[in-house]
Amino acid sequence: MIAEVIGSLVGILLAANWSDWFSQLLASWVGTLDQLLVRALQAYAVGYLVFSLFPFDFMISAGEFAGKLNADGWGWFLAGQTTERGAIVLAAKLLAEMLAVVPVGVMLGRRNQLRGRSATGNALLYGGLLGLAIEAIQFLMFSGVSQGASLLTRIGGMYLGALFWQERRRFRDLPNSGVGKRLAPWLGLLYLPALVAVNGWFDHSWHGLELAGKTVAETRFLPFYYHYYTTEQAALLSVAAVALMYAPIGGLAWLRRLSPAVAFWLALLVAGMIETSKLFLAGFHPDPTNLLIAAFAAWSLTSLLRQFYSAVADEVQQPEERPVKVATTTAEPARIAVSSWFSLAGTLALAAWVAVDFPIYSLLLAVLLLAYAALLWFRPQLLWMVIPAALPLLDLAPWSGRFFLDEFDFLVMVSLALGYVRTRALQRGVYRDWWALAVTGLLALTLTISALRGGLLPLSLPDVNAFTNYYSPYNALRAGKGALWALLLFGLIRRFEADGRDIRGLFAGGMVVGLAGIVAVVVWERAVFPGLFNFADVYRVTGPFSQMHTGGADIEVYLTAAVPFVVLLVMIRTLWARLVGILLFPAATYALMVTFSRAGYAGYGIALAGACLVILLSPRKGPEPGAPPVHANHAKGLGVFALSRWALPVGLLALAVVVALPIYSGSFAQERLSQVRADLAVRQAHWADTLAMRDSGLASTLFGMGFGRFPERHYWRSSEPRAASYRLESEAGNVFLRLGAGLSLYMEQLVTVQPHRDYVLHLALRSSQPVTLSASLCEKWLLTSGRCVFGTAASEGRQWEEHQIRLASGEVGAGSGLLHAPVKLSLQNTSAASLDLDNVRLLNEDGADLTDNGGFSRALDRWFFSVDDDLPWHVWSMPVAILFEQGVIGLLAFAVMLLLGVWRTGRRARQGDIMAGCFLASLLGVLFIGSVDSIIDSPRFLLLLLLLCRVGWMWSETVGVPAMRLSTPQTSRY
Repeated sequence: MIAEVIGSLVGILLAANWSDWFSQLLASWVGTLDQLLVRALQAYAVGYLVFSLFPFDFMISAGEFAGKLNADGWGWFLAGQTTERGAIVLAAKLLAEMLAVVPVGVMLGRRNQLRGRSATGNALLYGGLLGLAIEAIQFLMFSGVSQGASLLTRIGGMYLGALFWQERRRFRDLPNSGVGKRLAPWLGLLYLPALVAVNGWFDHSWHGLELAGKTVAETRFLPFYYHYYTTEQAALLSVAAVALMYAPIGGLAWLRRLSPAVAFWLALLVAGMIETSKLFLAGFHPDPTNLLIAAFAAWSLTSLLRQFYSAVADEVQQPEERPVKVATTTAEPARIAVSSWFSLAGTLALAAWVAVDFPIYSLLLAVLLLAYAALLWFRPQLLWMVIPAALPLLDLAPWSGRFFLDEFDFLVMVSLALGYVRTRALQRGVYRDWWALAVTGLLALTLTISALRGGLLPLSLPDVNAFTNYYSPYNALRAGKGALWALLLFGLIRRFEADGRDIRGLFAGGMVVGLAGIVAVVVWERAVFPGLFNFADVYRVTGPFSQMHTGGADIEVYLTAAVPFVVLLVMIRTLWARLVGILLFPAATYALMVTFSRAGYAGYGIALAGACLVILLSPRKGPEPGAPPVHANHAKGLGVFALSRWALPVGLLALAVVVALPIYSGSFAQERLSQVRADLAVRQAHWADTLAMRDSGLASTLFGMGFGRFPERHYWRSSEPRAASYRLESEAGNVFLRLGAGLSLYMEQLVTVQPHRDYVLHLALRSSQPVTLSASLCEKWLLTSGRCVFGTAASEGRQWEEHQIRLASGEVGAGSGLLHAPVKLSLQNTSAASLDLDNVRLLNEDGADLTDNGGFSRALDRWFFSVDDDLPWHVWSMPVAILFEQGVIGLLAFAVMLLLGVWRTGRRARQGDIMAGCFLASLLGVLFIGSVDSIIDSPRFLLLLLLLCRVGWMWSETVGVPAMRLSTPQTSRY
């Protein structure tokens, strides 16, 4: 009765105040399409708001509010109710939310243009306000689901709608062009797996014909039968969900220029197959009404798109007498200026946050980020040199303790923000590489699913361990950020392609700069620890790569990836370039050899031989037509070039052998090589153990266990020895560190220690069983220790106990200048039970504390851990790692991406492009190492791998620019 009274009052108010609007709506059915579109959009906006707040069950008591707060109907980012069906269903819900706002964005875009503004002006603001209002009101409703992610979907939907209206004329030729016909099959391939996934094919069990027969007997075929026997809210949501589920069939039919009737029957057929499959799915029952809803939704969308297409075509032929054109042209500079201001504001905010929050060198790092942003403002193309150069060198994790979101991520953020603002957007008529788009889209889809399955769903609020521990569910974000950066940089590559600028030389130059930095660190590391020419010691260099604190192949991968560009540097016909290359090449070979990585040796050899072979087989480019006559000195140099073309590559190979032979003949290298067969057996057992840790079921087989899940899965499921764990805990507001038992794990901090001094380590211990903590001061860079002094503390109390460990430094910390070895304070649990640790202080003779954050009040800032055994932290094979984390679909996506890169880069190399040949040699060497070592678990090297795949052939399909060939009289430059 209350509902009927409220409905009557609403009807009276509408009749009194909106009667003219309803009359105009009815008149528009026989008027122009533009009038109908306006009224239809207005009606949709009202209906959307009503639907968002249905069934208006607002809470009216304190008890209801308390129940709402303790329920899973809200979340800061995702509510628990939205994650019950898994990642795929969640993605479908969020996508539906975004698409539902698109018509409202279309209305906003049309309104903006009529007022002489940019169609997308204020779209983000209005989308945010709309989302904030709806989510806030839904939080006050008993059945409402409120979450932060829905705020983002409404912002995206509003902007997409406004952008669609702004670019509507671009769609007028889409059905008639070959692009639409080529695009439809690929969209269909993405749509069908998503459709069956949403309908439970992957997350529900299947049963046989007997149960299916019982389900048929229980099915009611009366239309809307099941909608009657449920709540109004569930019925309305069901109709909307089914309509959105099958409406894409209408869009695909429009792209293929099929009639609405064909779309009707196609949707009916597909819906019939889906509903029939529910007979065999546990927990589902078919609803014949869904066939009618699906067919009507597809027919409606096809009809609307055809009408919209006709209206846009008429608008192009007979433009309106409104100053739309003038408004658009005048609004364009303002749009660019606004985006520039947003980019600069974001950069300033990031620098301010770094200056306030980063634990070490914060002010210097913030200033450098701002200086880099200023450089990109004037020379945005330099980002392609800075990123590969900074990838190995900008690494402060051993000092800062930050490895989830670090300084390199800040640099990439600034690069993307300034890169997109300071480059021109793609214009109409630019060639679209649909193969590359399809492959990239498939990879992005699999990576997204893997990240969601990697622990993000069901999403929990971040705690003190969220961004400090590889066992955290948020480790998926750390592992996947390299792919995110790569995919965003792919868009920038397309802009540079369309602008006719080749970035490959800049990228190659950045790789050479990075390699030079690695060589400098390796030479220093060898000089400080085992000695430059001590090839019997078991010391293996790690260079500047902090990611190797748990093992890995980072240093040999980068050296292998960079050496072809050093070979190319030697072939450039300038004295200084050749001199730098000739000096850098043997140093790089030395650095690679002292890694004592057998896979690295092979990968480096493949990359080096490939680069030399490309140069030997590359055709020589003669003088350009109309070029000035060749000078006598140049002419004399032509004969030298013919000789050097063969002599230089052969000489480089010989030089590599001369440098490698003493190291290769050393006792440690020979010992490593003699263990190849035994280590291969260990790897094979490790691969089998890795695959055995996967969940059973089709979903895990297809989509894997998720990004970043291997360390946590190994800890709980592996038959191999288990790694020690660490975790921050809190009691009564006090944060402390809990060190678990297992394989050796060292919690470390760099300290300044002088030789021949006495130090006292103060700390508090607690454990439920007798435990022993080992403390040491060691000369150590990352993994292998030099001189050390040790001490222990034993505890048997369940209450906190204060301990003092006296450490006499002896020779630890000796040396001066560059030969002064870094010293680390290392703490290790050597017991079979876990222990709690707090209030760590290392006091010198003057009573000064040499440690920072010893009470762990700032989480693990300034602390960084390392291990002795890397089996629990890495999969020793990239294909096996992809299969474990991303499943068969992910492995297929990566394989297609890599094959595309190899094929197109190789085709450019066969055409005589030596730059492409060097990229190909680099990629092949890296892939060989990846076959027996993990690469993708390091975000920086996942980024590097994807960039090597994409940058090498960046001009192969887009711009007809001559290949880079060895120039006879002129100079070929980076």
